[in-house]
Amino acid sequence: MALFNKKMRLPDDREESHAHMSFGDHIEELRKRLFLAVLGTVVAFGVAMYYVNDIVNYLVHPYRVALIARGFSDTFVYSKPAEIIVNYLSVGLQAGLVLASPWIIYQIWLFVAAGLYERERRVVYKYIGPSALLFLLGICFFYYICLPITLNFFVSFTAGTAGDPPTPTKIEKVFLGSDNPAGIDITTLPSGENITPLQIPLVSSDPPEPPKGQGYLYFNATEGKIKFRVGKDIHTLLASQQDSLFTNLPRLDDYLDFVTFMALVFGVAFETPMVIMVLAQVGLVAPKTFRKIRKFAYFAIAIIAAVATPTPDILTMCTLMIPLIALYEFGILLATFVAPKRGNAEVLP
Repeated sequence: MALFNKKMRLPDDREESHAHMSFGDHIEELRKRLFLAVLGTVVAFGVAMYYVNDIVNYLVHPYRVALIARGFSDTFVYSKPAEIIVNYLSVGLQAGLVLASPWIIYQIWLFVAAGLYERERRVVYKYIGPSALLFLLGICFFYYICLPITLNFFVSFTAGTAGDPPTPTKIEKVFLGSDNPAGIDITTLPSGENITPLQIPLVSSDPPEPPKGQGYLYFNATEGKIKFRVGKDIHTLLASQQDSLFTNLPRLDDYLDFVTFMALVFGVAFETPMVIMVLAQVGLVAPKTFRKIRKFAYFAIAIIAAVATPTPDILTMCTLMIPLIALYEFGILLATFVAPKRGNAEVLP
């Protein structure tokens, strides 16, 4: 412990760089910073709730695109009366925390900085910017690249699962009493080749409000949906993938939990180069050591990717594992430039 304190007390640190405060002053300062952080969060929560519908639409956009592309309905289902309100409040709170995070971090820093030496504060200033940037890059990489690929794989996985329509056996016909659910004699019906198509207009956008007492039945080719409009109301027929055994009925809370968790995982994972660089710069681990344990690091990354991703498919695992490997190599490259030369040990930059 004495050795650690000696390392942290660097030659150009002056006693004057500390703000001498009593225990009561520390408590009062903590109370002040907590109050300001909470106040900022409340304001940010109010702003987020004002735009919560836009935020939700932004978050679900990749999923809706994947659903429409595969012929599914792009609406979400819910089973509890207050479920949507709770989901929107949750999204507003999380968005408010993200919006207020710079202010919250600033208040925490004002409280912590009072107990640091001047050189220690410079170290924080040096690394906090790149760390925040890498975290945001990880989230953007997940949302704009990995998430669409993953969702498209999930949605398209059910294609071709329906097979041929089931035909009842002779025993089943005895119990059913008919060859078809409607009880119609199929032999009296015309062939499907001898009918004219139903005249439903194909449009690129929803039509304007129809005259009073009338309605429009149409197919919106842009959205891939059959719709019926009466007055100002537009009703959409439930769509399903033609060759799929399953109907996709997504829930908003399940999807948001998946996106939030994976965004945090990717954000933290993108801090890998910074961790490697700091370890090399303070002299704890040499760059050649990172290169020597590369194969073990790759194996550990594969395990972390498999555990961190909430789904067992190999695609989601690879979307995290491959960037982590690239970041590991990038971290080694950075460590090569910042590592202290042999014989010139350096405790802190």
